[in-house]
Amino acid sequence: MKNLIAGLLILVMAGCTSTRQIDSSQVEYSSIAQVVEVGDEIEVVTLTGEQLTLVVDALDEHSLSGSGTQIEFADIAEIKKEEVSVFKTTALVVGTSLGALAIYGMIITLSLFASL
Repeated sequence: MKNLIAGLLILVMAGCTSTRQIDSSQVEYSSIAQVVEVGDEIEVVTLTGEQLTLVVDALDEHSLSGSGTQIEFADIAEIKKEEVSVFKTTALVVGTSLGALAIYGMIITLSLFASL
């Protein structure tokens, strides 16, 4: 039973996020500021193809910086940020709970029939 609960908890935690992406056509302060905040962990791909993962320390009208690196918006090809998805989390919790109840009900039913 503990293994089942642990497995369900891992599934719930894994299914709670989705990745939001800003591509190069939207790399400007107004679009980035809608998605990225100080403290967020993001993945940045530069125009040269360099891939960086960093925690945002500062964000201004021309660049962002984090983890000791400053990147100008003009040098960014895309930005990715993982976000918690309320819909996915809710669906997964409800589905997992209903599945667990169904399994528990089948176990009870089978144990009743086995005792006859």
